[in-house]
Parts: sequence; C-alpha cells; structure tokens
Amino acid sequence: MTTFATRETIRDGLVTLFTANNSWKAVYGYIPKVTTIDGKSPLLVITSAGTDQNMAGLNTNPTEYTFTFVSFVRMDDSVSGGKWGEDDAEDKLDELDTVFRQVVRDNAGGGSFADALMFADTQSRTDYAMIDGVGYRTEEWILSAHHYSGA
Repeated sequence: MTTFATRETIRDGLVTLFTANNSWKAVYGYIPKVTTIDGKSPLLVITSAGTDQNMAGLNTNPTEYTFTFVSFVRMDDSVSGGKWGEDDAEDKLDELDTVFRQVVRDNAGGGSFADALMFADTQSRTDYAMIDGVGYRTEEWILSAHHYSGA
C-alpha cells in the first residue's frame, strides 16, 4: 500500500498554523459561503492548488503540494461609523503580507504536517473583491509544502 500524505492533512496543518497566529479574524481551509464570511475582516482562505505528480524513483511518492492563500481585508466599516477606510485596508494588507512571510519563514521546517514550506517562485498578487456588496482588498500568495515519503 502506498503511503501518500494527503493534501487535506497538509491544508489542515496550514490552517491550524495561521489560525494560531491570530492575525486574521477567521482562517478557512475552503472557500466559505457569503453567510459564513458575514463581514469578517481580515480573513484568510487557504485552498489546494495542485500536486506535483513527479516521482524521483520507484521508492518515492509525489512530494510537493501547492496551496493558494488569499487574504481579504474589508475596505469600509459601516458598523463602526465609517472610521475604517480604503487607506486603512491598504495598510492592513501590507501588514498581513509581512505576517504571512514571517509565519512561513518561522515554520519553514513544516512541523508535524510537512517537511518543508517554500514560497512559490513568483510575486504575490493584490486585487479587489466584492462580497455581498462589501468591498475587500485582497492579496494572493502561492506556497508549496513538501512531504517526503516512501512508496
């Protein structure tokens, strides 16, 4: 029987890692429904982005699992009388970019769910999103997790 690590196990480990950081109000390992988001900010969504199907030899398994991280920061806050604006959202997005990189760097060894975490060889991407009529500033990162196992 093959001893594959599953993407789900690694994704769950990443969710736990970023939840423990407490920089995001909510961290999801799936794409949440609008009713689940319910105006929360900031939030982080971690989804599977693929598996490297390459095997180095007959005694190894695919070892690289890729994940997409998207951070959402609400651009306005009507709940607090409009005291939070687009410039605050941009500042928070910048702060969370630093936090993301630091969490990955601090846990590059992977811990119990992976052997190594590595940044993708590409820059992050910022954008805007509308969720249920609410504007969010977003940033997307790609991360790979390596899990070395035998066949």
